[in-house]
Amino acid sequence: MSYWLSVTTTLSVLFLLRNSSLKPIYSKRHVLPINFFVLQSAGWHYLGYEKMAPDDIAERHPELIGWVEQNWSDGKYFSGIHYKFFQQLCKTNVAEAWEAFDGPVFSIWGDGDIVTSAEDHEFLASIANRKQQGKGEFKKLLGVEHNLRQVPSGEPAAEMLVGVVDEWAKRNLKAKDVK
Repeated sequence: MSYWLSVTTTLSVLFLLRNSSLKPIYSKRHVLPINFFVLQSAGWHYLGYEKMAPDDIAERHPELIGWVEQNWSDGKYFSGIHYKFFQQLCKTNVAEAWEAFDGPVFSIWGDGDIVTSAEDHEFLASIANRKQQGKGEFKKLLGVEHNLRQVPSGEPAAEMLVGVVDEWAKRNLKAKDVK
């Protein structure tokens, strides 16, 4: 099993795992039907588990042509990231990697994010806190979505993000911790 799928919930298949009754997911801006999640899950499955390239997925599974066309530019890039990165990530035990990390953790989540959940980000902070209480911190940003844009305007949330990270860094990092 891919730990990336189960820990970070980047893939929509986790919506299906979390919800025993298949209902649409609601956020402040979206109502997404279950077939959206089923197609998303199938596409990510073929990419991550079957190690298929997006163009190969579209060729072998015509029902996923829309998923490929909507998400993969040039048949290779998802938000500017090559599909092989996601295949490698699917082989990575992300929870184990976080457990091995010894530094302070600042896990940020925006309440407009429909890709990951607050629980995912709270979990990352809790991993750090298992080693040493106070080493992990979770922060919820109001009106921010997964790609760090403001909801509903779509404007970058950079100013807000820089302020929040700066405040945290001043409280948590010493000069020797920053390389």
